[in-house]
Amino acid sequence: MTQEIRAEIRLPTQELRDDLPFYTRTLGFRLDMIFPADNPSVAVLSGHGVRLRIEKGASEAPGTLRILTDDPGFAGGAKALTAPNGTRVEVDELNPPVVTPATQHAFVVRRLADQAPWVIGRAGMEYRDLIPTRLGGAMIASHIRVPDGPVPDMVHYHKVGFQLIFCVAGWVDVLYEDQGGIRRIHAGDCFIQPPGIRHKVLQSEGVQVVEIGVPAEHVTEIDHEMTLPTAQHRPEREWEGQKFVHDIGSDGVFKPFRIPGFEARDTGILAATKGVASVMVARPVGEAPWTVHDGDILFTFVMQGGMTLEGEGKDPFRLSPGDAFVIPPGMATRYSDATPDLELLEVTLPGNPATRVLYASSTPPRAPSASRRLLGGFSSGARRSECARRAHPACGNPPAASHSDQMVKERAMTLLEAATAVRERAYAPYSRFKVGAALRSTTGAVHVGCNVENVAYPEGTCAEAGAIAAMIAAGDTRIAEVCVIADSPDPVPPCGGCRQKIAEFAGQEVRVTLCTTDGKAKVMTVADLLPGVFTAAHMERT
Repeated sequence: MTQEIRAEIRLPTQELRDDLPFYTRTLGFRLDMIFPADNPSVAVLSGHGVRLRIEKGASEAPGTLRILTDDPGFAGGAKALTAPNGTRVEVDELNPPVVTPATQHAFVVRRLADQAPWVIGRAGMEYRDLIPTRLGGAMIASHIRVPDGPVPDMVHYHKVGFQLIFCVAGWVDVLYEDQGGIRRIHAGDCFIQPPGIRHKVLQSEGVQVVEIGVPAEHVTEIDHEMTLPTAQHRPEREWEGQKFVHDIGSDGVFKPFRIPGFEARDTGILAATKGVASVMVARPVGEAPWTVHDGDILFTFVMQGGMTLEGEGKDPFRLSPGDAFVIPPGMATRYSDATPDLELLEVTLPGNPATRVLYASSTPPRAPSASRRLLGGFSSGARRSECARRAHPACGNPPAASHSDQMVKERAMTLLEAATAVRERAYAPYSRFKVGAALRSTTGAVHVGCNVENVAYPEGTCAEAGAIAAMIAAGDTRIAEVCVIADSPDPVPPCGGCRQKIAEFAGQEVRVTLCTTDGKAKVMTVADLLPGVFTAAHMERT
């Protein structure tokens, strides 16, 4: 025989006859019981998922009753009411939209050696806060340790804008809605958990993860109805415009990073979130310059190895595994003295922020004086266009004076600025489509070129070809980086012939940044532009 159990919330009243119309008519509760008949002093009502017992002379305080609804006309549209018995009634949205507070930007460094406390959280997991300020509520970053063995978890989901689980040690098994059977991540792997996807942690061994949540305060709800795994396997399903991602680190391919001197592998999260965030794993391949990013949130966690984080106006920080930092937009920083085994987890929101190279040496950057902001060899009346002042991904910077009048002589001048300036000199009376190109050679010198048209159309030359010719004339033979700008709706890549010309003097990993005059940019490599390139190796038998 099944025993029935009911729970009631008791509320006091002085006069029951005054309360009943309010609770039944205004709030929509149903009267289930009332007694005694001759002089009622107790009424039991139910509705909206609760059972109320309103009792005359009860000793409790009136309390607060919260009602969540998606009906804007509930209770006449009122958001706050007071019942005759004194109970405060608050009416709120049933499913309010996720709102991320404006980011309160700050330079934050959190080191494991600082003994940040571990606290016990949900399902027995240990949490360590990596950003104590949480950037004003914009995000939370947690270093989490999960006890070995089965995890006492339930099917649940999060009401978030973005959430990442990146494994830095051990392994953990998780079930996800519509994603098939058990998913296991090891160190270097990650999940993106789209808003609302149901999931359940099963078991783990030696696992440590970094979890990123946006906003910092978000709701976790338990789903008592769903059983995982679900019957469907729908890898292309979207939750609020985002797809589930299970990235396997060992399958990743490293390509040039937004910071010169580093390479990185993409986890696919930029595409899966449609630009909401990007998650990269970066490692050093050379010396990094001073850079500035123009994104919103840039969070980095040191997974292995070590480096020194230098910041404009800040003391340098020597970082080790387990350390984390946040760099605000507009702040000049440099990653120096990196160990060969350094690996960084970088999370940016929005994804793929524009990054500018400021200075290549170890000297901290300084803003150039007004008298030194002009291009060498150009008229003193020349001014940078508006797009040259906007953020573009990593258009590099010459560390030395030029060797010809086609080079940029100002150290603080970027490739984008050089390409923008020379574009104004393009000779394009027939197409009226002006293009500027600037390239930095491996010696650090910058060479520029613009398109030159001819009434006999095939005799015209492209901007990229002009820059390469200027480089050869100056005695340089290897390209380190290229930037091209044109007045077009989207970044325009070099033509086929210019791709082959660039590949003649550049390695497959060399970055080519394509820009528009209204601020759009796209970063590619020579390998991206010209797969299957024809090289001298194809002529070895001739």
